[in-house]
This record gives sequence, C-alpha cells and structure tokens, in this order.
Amino acid sequence: MNTENTKKKKNYWFTGDWHLGHRRIVGICKRPFLNLTDMENSIIANHNSVVADDDVVFNLGDVGFRCSAWHVSEKLKLFNGKIVIILGNHDKALRQALNKGMLDKELEEGKIEIIGGKIAYEDSTIAISKMLTFDNQKIFIGHYGHRTWPSAFRNTYHLYAHSHNNLAPFYRSFDVGVDTNNFFPYSLETIINRMKNVPDGFSEKGEKFNASNSSGQELPPQSS
Repeated sequence: MNTENTKKKKNYWFTGDWHLGHRRIVGICKRPFLNLTDMENSIIANHNSVVADDDVVFNLGDVGFRCSAWHVSEKLKLFNGKIVIILGNHDKALRQALNKGMLDKELEEGKIEIIGGKIAYEDSTIAISKMLTFDNQKIFIGHYGHRTWPSAFRNTYHLYAHSHNNLAPFYRSFDVGVDTNNFFPYSLETIINRMKNVPDGFSEKGEKFNASNSSGQELPPQSS
C-alpha cells in the first residue's frame, strides 16, 4: 500500500466556553481543577488527545476572559486542529488580539478562522451565527442558545455555548461547552448519534406544536 496516497479522514469537533485566563471560573462553575493553570493545561491536553492537526474544531465562543490579549493568543496557538471561532460575549481579549494583529500568521495560514471575519471582532455588538452542512445534515451554530432556528422542523440541529450547562437541551439542540462534556470537545459523530434519538415533538408550524411535548425535554445520555 502506498501510504503517501492515503488521505487521512478529517474529523469535525464542537466546543466552547474555555474561559482561558479566567481565574474565577474554576469556582463560579465548580470546575474540578486546582487552579487556573491546572484548568488550562487540562483543557488543552484533553483537546489535543482527541483532535488531530488536520481536524476542524468549531469553538462557539468565550475562548478567554479577564486576561490579556497576549495570554489568550498564546494559549490558543497550543490547540490542535483548525480552530473556527464564533466570538462570544466574553471574548474581549481575543478581539483585542485580533485587532492588534497578534494572530495574523495563524489567520493567514488557516490555523484559525473567525466566522464573520473582521466585522465580528471590530464590532462586539454583533452576534454571529452560521449554518453548517455535513452530508446533508444541517447544523445551526451560535454562541447563544435559541428556542427555534432556521429549518428546526426540518431536522436541522442547533449547537450553542455560553450557558455552562445551565440551559437544558431543547428539541434538537444542546450546549457543547466544555462544562457539559468533561472538558473535552464533542465529535460530529457523537452529536449526530445523540440528536437522532431525540423524539420528534416540536414544529415551527403552529398547528402541529404541542408545548407539553417539548418542555423539559432531555437528550439521551451520551454513549461512552
């Protein structure tokens, strides 16, 4: 077999709410770490243990908080894969790093991508979302959780962060922040396996909507 002609499969991952540089997040969210250094090292190690350099990782915001632009940019460079980011409400330091050109090399080389481009980090009042498609499966991503989203009743999934495991799953949507997955990213395969088992109890079409079928709905447990 000619290994040079064997193309490695590209995997896709989803994560968010790293809060790099944020010392108080360990106590606020009761994260199981000794301190900030322990948390950052664990998140990076967990990420790199499953994500390869050729993989694509969608980070749904709050990469860092209450830290310097230098700190968040240097830590971000340690993560494997191409990191595609939807900026969150706490991404002031990352916006500063981008505006100062501290990540220009990574942007030019395609190591990092900011969804929405310059407008997303030059104007912090804009909340960006994006529709992705994987083999005909649409996934609507954003920093914030939505009650409904484009084509929700046509089997489109919705993934978000921001909530730190405090916003219950609703229909085919759930929080993919690290607080919900033992501080690992979610693989695309895991997301599809979880979502396809969610009962079809919601529609944007009023005549088919029954609130009793959708309130308090829980997703099936993640398989090990």
